[in-house]
Amino acid sequence: MRLEMAKQPENRVQMPIREMDEHNAKVKERSVAIPVAVDDEGDLILWTKTKGVRVSSKVLSVASPVFKAMFNYYRIAPEGSSNEPYSMSVDADGNALEELCQVLHHKPPAVSTDIEKLVQFAKVCQKYQCIMAGKPRTELCLPNFSSLRRLGSEDCVKVLYIISEFGMEGQFATTSKLSHTAKP
Repeated sequence: MRLEMAKQPENRVQMPIREMDEHNAKVKERSVAIPVAVDDEGDLILWTKTKGVRVSSKVLSVASPVFKAMFNYYRIAPEGSSNEPYSMSVDADGNALEELCQVLHHKPPAVSTDIEKLVQFAKVCQKYQCIMAGKPRTELCLPNFSSLRRLGSEDCVKVLYIISEFGMEGQFATTSKLSHTAKP
């Protein structure tokens, strides 16, 4: 498959097809040879620095105005009868992007209470404007609030960041009070 430019306003910078083909060839040369298949029949592979994630661009476009804008910039032009997905390089944490794509494709990702993973997930949800889609998963993954007393102050700040990103005002008040008793 080859990417072709969709009609864009005159003031936008456009990348010629030749340059896009060269860019996609570089993406395919990454050391990550086999992408994770969130959608086995997906038409797109999103490549990060650490992994590729095969997804349906239609599912992501419906869920995220950012993805929609990214995908509307280019339209897919099949070459022959190839069913190869096209590739796009994105700047995001690979694991967090995979988790977001699983959520958007209605495939439950593993529940993790690792605070750093939740921070990365929150950043990806914010970047692609998928806060509402990611919120239920985050609520399942957040550690029990009574356990915050056992967390260090740095981890408490991360939990407060996660809660604020997902707009959990009630939990923010409770958590901020508990964080005062956290270990330094």
